[in-house]
Amino acid sequence: MVGLFIAEFVPAILSYLFLLLLSNSTSVDLIGVLGFVITLSAILANISSLEIHVGMKRFLGQSISENDWSTFKQISSTSILFVLLTSVSILLLFVTPFVNFSTFLGVDDSFIPIIVIIVIGSNLQKVFTAIFSSALKSSSLIFPSVLASSLRFPPLLFFIFQNDLTETNVLWSYAIFYAVIAISTLILITLLFFRQDGISIKNIFLNIKLVLKGSLSNWINSVIGILGTKLNLLVVFSTHGASDAGLFFIPFVIFGILMMLVNSITQIIHPVFSGFKDSNPELFVLKRTLKLGFLTTIPLCSVVFFYADSILSIFSNQFLISNDTLSILLISFPLMVFDGILFYLFYARGKYAYIFYIGIITNIPRILLYLILIPELGNIGGAWAYTIGAIIQTGITLFFVKKSNISLQYLQYFGLVLIPFSLGFIFEQINLGLFGAVLVFIFSYIVFLKLKLFSEDDIENYLQIFSSKEIVIKRKKRVINFLKYCKLY
Repeated sequence: MVGLFIAEFVPAILSYLFLLLLSNSTSVDLIGVLGFVITLSAILANISSLEIHVGMKRFLGQSISENDWSTFKQISSTSILFVLLTSVSILLLFVTPFVNFSTFLGVDDSFIPIIVIIVIGSNLQKVFTAIFSSALKSSSLIFPSVLASSLRFPPLLFFIFQNDLTETNVLWSYAIFYAVIAISTLILITLLFFRQDGISIKNIFLNIKLVLKGSLSNWINSVIGILGTKLNLLVVFSTHGASDAGLFFIPFVIFGILMMLVNSITQIIHPVFSGFKDSNPELFVLKRTLKLGFLTTIPLCSVVFFYADSILSIFSNQFLISNDTLSILLISFPLMVFDGILFYLFYARGKYAYIFYIGIITNIPRILLYLILIPELGNIGGAWAYTIGAIIQTGITLFFVKKSNISLQYLQYFGLVLIPFSLGFIFEQINLGLFGAVLVFIFSYIVFLKLKLFSEDDIENYLQIFSSKEIVIKRKKRVINFLKYCKLY
């Protein structure tokens, strides 16, 4: 798990630093244009991916549990080729003069090659991540992800020093990540396949049918979902201009970094769920994963919520006006942690109807609210529309949890949310500045330990993220002895 966590989190932090450097060197308008192109590319990537990277995981997880590398390689190879085909097809449709989508959306011709690289690179990255995480070799993703993220900075710094931060130059600097990670990860996958027995390309049509069976059921839902998540910025851009889009984009980036923590957990847990043959160990892992998700992310969410001004000011003082937008988005975060992990349980169980209804019932109202609230309320309207959608999603998720007779520790999850937010409120009132943010984070875990919300099993879970199984028990004893010595446990 540590490999995927690093591979997801480090690029997120480096992307944060990229935007941090850029926002302190240019105008809000340019940030808005960057956000517009990134968002449009994400929507096109989602449409063209057909959710192959999700559909393949179930079958890859089963192949690994049965030690069937031949099938694993064939499904992986077929998925890579098919995603390339669908990505190119959608991009051709987007730019063809007969359909004229790019002109309708006001996309500059110089942005088209950049969008092509982002869409194809993004889709390949998703498939490659699914392959390595399903093979439980996610540590292989660390080097290409860190390398690709780092290579964004040399051209950006060059353009800054040359005082040549045009929209096109900035977008090319950003797009380098997708080209490098696609090429470097493909090389690693080729090496992985060479080390395993079995033919890599075989039964192509059968494997396409197999993967599509697991992906198409979620594709329409996913397209509606990406519109429910990303359409807000496009509506802000079209109704209020590039400046407001920039002021909305930065809070959403900060929110997205927090969601990366959750995604690093769900990326691993999906193939693990798929490998189970009965529900008992599945439910055990579900409960531990939910608790780990809350323990890992909520204290940090509380810090960002109560110290939003300080965090936004790092991007420059022109973004302080986005404080309320970020705070409203963060209201939805604990709900997204819960919903995200349950989503992958339903998917691994083959409950595609549940996934479909969750997506439709959540995102159609959210999209309608974007179209209603953003023209009138601007960024605040977009943030509330997103959060209301998260509340609706939690409601329908709870309905299906009850229908599936899944018993969860709701009071415990509520405590894991209430404690950090209560501490955040207290320390904000004391007005200790950023030192208060540090205290919120530290005291959250102290209170968790005192109330036994952070148990020995949870300590073991954390150690397994950063250590091999052979040394977990020894380190666990050391940690517990230290906590007892400090009278924290």
